[in-house]
Amino acid sequence: MLINLKDPDYFGHSSSWTNYIKGIKSTDENIGDLYDFIQGDDNYRGKTTIIITNDHGRHLPNVADGFTSHGDGCEGCRHIQFLALGPDFKEGVGFQTPYEQIDISATVAKLLNFKMESSKGKVMTELFK
Repeated sequence: MLINLKDPDYFGHSSSWTNYIKGIKSTDENIGDLYDFIQGDDNYRGKTTIIITNDHGRHLPNVADGFTSHGDGCEGCRHIQFLALGPDFKEGVGFQTPYEQIDISATVAKLLNFKMESSKGKVMTELFK
């Protein structure tokens, strides 16, 4: 299942700092609620993988209009956050290998045991137990 929690990105592009912060807080709450539900359900606890990431990063502080015009190919926008939780993953992994967004789908394919033959992504092997 893919869930798009769009508020931080939407409000970031719309130039509303107040709503941007509210969007981050509500997204954090939504993720927390989902995590708590999974941990409280015998059918999902210990069997469910969660990957949390964003579609792009932010301009670096020295880029003009970086708040609203984020999401291009600049250095800051190419850096994203990534959190992976689940029974197949180690805890506390910090990447030594630089990865790209296309590597997320390759990693998901590995988890689901199918090949993405047309993908150029690399499996994030450091994550796995």
